[in-house]
Parts: sequence; structure tokens; C-alpha cells
Amino acid sequence: MLASFTTCAMLASEMKAVSRFIAALCGIGLARVALAQDLDQAFHSILAVPAVTKALADIKADDARTFEEQKTLTEIPSPPFKEQARAAYYVKRLTAKAMSLRCAKAAAAARSW
Repeated sequence: MLASFTTCAMLASEMKAVSRFIAALCGIGLARVALAQDLDQAFHSILAVPAVTKALADIKADDARTFEEQKTLTEIPSPPFKEQARAAYYVKRLTAKAMSLRCAKAAAAARSW
């Protein structure tokens, strides 16, 4: 009789632990649902900002050129610790871009006179 009481007590204790575990899992699930809803709301509120929408459209419009530039960069032989050729190309591209931006700013300033 004592053995069966001990067995029942152990079973009850294990059932309580399982119940707590299931409750914890449900709580995690509910928290994940709430978090997902908060993230979804945050995502949609960010997308509602016109500047974000324009920036994403600009990125998408520039996708083909960006991809070609990445291909060009990766085709330059650059073994580890010997990336001088790729670095030189990158510096050349950055310099060219900076010059074109300066020219565009100068042209805009000249038009405003």
C-alpha cells in the first residue's frame, strides 16, 4: 500500500511538472504570437513612411547595376592577403563616384545662381 501511495505521489508530482511545462510552452507560444503581431505592426508602420518606400524603390531600381558591379569585383583575382588589385579597383570606383557627386553639386549650385 505504501509503495502505491509513493508511486501515486511521484506520478502526481511528474504530472504537475508536465502541466507546468505545457503551461510554459503555451506561454511562450502566446508571447511569440504577441511578438509576431508587434513586429508585423512595426514593419508596416516603417513601410508607411514615404522616405522608406522611396529608398526601397531606389534600391530595387538599382539592383541590376549593383549586381553587375558585384560580379566585376568578384572576378578580380584576390587571393587572401593579396587583395591590392581589388582594392585599387574599389578606390577607383569610389573616387569616380565622388567626382561625379561633386560635379552634380557644382552644377546644381551653378543653376541656382
